Amino acid sequence: MTQCGANAGPRHMRVYGYAKSIINLEKYTTPELFRKNLDCLSAFSFVFNKFCTVMPREVVQCHLKQLEDSGMPSFASSDIPPGSYYLKPNSNIDVSKGKGYVIHINGKDYVFPFAERSSPEGYLTTNYTA
Repeated sequence: MTQCGANAGPRHMRVYGYAKSIINLEKYTTPELFRKNLDCLSAFSFVFNKFCTVMPREVVQCHLKQLEDSGMPSFASSDIPPGSYYLKPNSNIDVSKGKGYVIHINGKDYVFPFAERSSPEGYLTTNYTA
């Protein structure tokens, strides 16, 4: 299980900041870490925007109002903080100010520059049971 985005720390010791799910940082280059965080942001944002288009309007509006009232920022990471810019070298891709995301499939970037980012925290799991 991997936690991505904002984190309040363990329940016995609250420490607010971004989740650090990759323990062996020396195993990856800075661009690889950036791409992993960008992929997480993109996956969560894609699902979040799908939720916003498929669910009943009342449910979506209630959810968005609760997020806004909480003062929590949209999804971000230590590599991609709110208000940062993602610029792919030698291109015009610009995802800025806490909006937009990029999905990388088969060597091609699909950019959604004006789409909303997901809520501030997410979890990725595989074969997980509690």
